[in-house]
Amino acid sequence: MNVQAVGIFWFRDALQYHEYKKIFTDADVLADSYAGWKKDAEKLIKRVERNGQRVIKAEAETAEFITWCVEHDVGIDAKGRMQFASFKAHQQLISER
Repeated sequence: MNVQAVGIFWFRDALQYHEYKKIFTDADVLADSYAGWKKDAEKLIKRVERNGQRVIKAEAETAEFITWCVEHDVGIDAKGRMQFASFKAHQQLISER
């Protein structure tokens, strides 16, 4: 069975969102507030799910994310967030088998 899933980098709350914004090299592309980010993220989730794909929210502490980015030679930016979210989604799908 082929499961189509999309990993989305997820922040659990406003405190974590602002903690991450301090380390992202592209923090300026993100919404100023957690509420603004969450509103946009929820719209994205609905769009992805309408296309028949499953959404997996990829959460991590900042240290885990930074370590993963360094180990995989990706920036602490949008590219890193996307690749990390895809990695976490893949891990979850494998663990569900």
